[in-house]
Amino acid sequence: MIADPEIRIRTRSENDEVLIICSDGVWDGVSNDEAVRIAMNTLRAEQTSAGDSPQADWSSPSRILSQGDDQDDLIARTSAQEHRCAKAADALLEAALLNGSTDNMVAIVIDLHPSVTGSAIVGKRLFE
Repeated sequence: MIADPEIRIRTRSENDEVLIICSDGVWDGVSNDEAVRIAMNTLRAEQTSAGDSPQADWSSPSRILSQGDDQDDLIARTSAQEHRCAKAADALLEAALLNGSTDNMVAIVIDLHPSVTGSAIVGKRLFE
């Protein structure tokens, strides 16, 4: 085991859409560019299939609630967004497996522009 992670520090901008954190088992089978493409395609496909508008302006929970939604609806939509992030993490693990990775794998996908709560939504998966 090597305890020398690849770390990059950068200032976050409003153009940042997703944060992907994975163990080396995933990176053995998927490049950085592939990971972003897979995660974004999965998030967009899941969002569209769920009937959410990719362009919705859900800048805060109070904005959602002021539009006539109740707290239970907000929780349900947040849960759906967590599911989309988990599906993106699953897609990363599947791609790494298909590309021959044999190591254990962990993938975490964080949606930095969620359409539901205005805060980051996390989905994570583990494969051993």
